Amino acid sequence: MIAVDLNDRLPAITQRTLSDEDLAWNFDGHTDLGDAVQIVLMWPEGIWTIFLPPTAVRFSLPMFPDELASARPSGGLMLSSLELVDDDAYDGWVKLVSDGSFPIDEAPDFPDQATRVRYSGK
Repeated sequence: MIAVDLNDRLPAITQRTLSDEDLAWNFDGHTDLGDAVQIVLMWPEGIWTIFLPPTAVRFSLPMFPDELASARPSGGLMLSSLELVDDDAYDGWVKLVSDGSFPIDEAPDFPDQATRVRYSGK
């Protein structure tokens, strides 16, 4: 028999909005079970993977000086994914940042550990 504790679920990501300069969202519950918010932004010339604390509800694109204009996201900015991540390999945001980060889909295989991800709806 398998028991499922629905009180141990990650909250859903809701009210997602994306503009040319920032991304905002909300959660339908507490994020204290999460280790990080992972965002993947894409545009025709590039991709960014961003990690934020699990309590974050907004990300604004950084300002770039003219010398780095080629690194600025250009037209066609798309949100590839927005996820709340809980990973057994980490014990919260501070541990994730101190160990360095990696995209969850490239995480090393840790025996007896699990990664839970809650994706945003479209």
